[in-house]
Amino acid sequence: MKKKANKKRKKTPAQPKKKTLSPRAKTLIILASTAVGIAIGWAFWYYISRCVHVNCFFHNWPLKEVLIAGLFFAITPFVFLNENIGKPYRYNRKTK
Repeated sequence: MKKKANKKRKKTPAQPKKKTLSPRAKTLIILASTAVGIAIGWAFWYYISRCVHVNCFFHNWPLKEVLIAGLFFAITPFVFLNENIGKPYRYNRKTK
């Protein structure tokens, strides 16, 4: 009876394991996304939200746009790559 039950079972193909990101790759992803966010924040300030008057304080200081865009883009890798970024990197140790 067991042999018949075993024959009826379908073998499902094994799913390939995902490679984990190295600590260096995690750091580079976070730094690159932060740099892109700062550049986008600066471009938004320069082309869209910069004050027209030369005497205006916000004509020369893009602080709020750069901070908001930089923080937003620094957080996005944690949102989209949460399973790889948040976990610590562990080496596979083979024991004999």
